[in-house]
Amino acid sequence: MTKITDFDAIETQQIQGHIDQRWPDEVITIEIADVELELNEINAESASYPTVVWQAEDCTFLLIKAAKDEFRGLFFYEDNQHFSTDQHYFTEINHCVITLIQTQAEFADAAKA
Repeated sequence: MTKITDFDAIETQQIQGHIDQRWPDEVITIEIADVELELNEINAESASYPTVVWQAEDCTFLLIKAAKDEFRGLFFYEDNQHFSTDQHYFTEINHCVITLIQTQAEFADAAKA
């Protein structure tokens, strides 16, 4: 398997910008990590993917780089409560971050009702 390049400075700035816009009164920092996941339904083998992680509202967010221009967003509250967007993969990082943040906000609003 080809090594997927890490997030570059422009990508991390874009992600941080969306986070700062969503939570303007909080200081939320991103962490760069690698996660081992089974993202390929055809091949059930785990692989390591560059990931941006942040926490807000008692929720952990993961933005995974699955390929050069392929991103996936996940969020979770507890180990057994993992959620993702309706779209499994995004080819544009900004669209992925915005959709991930909106999906979590909608989930949080629905949970309060």
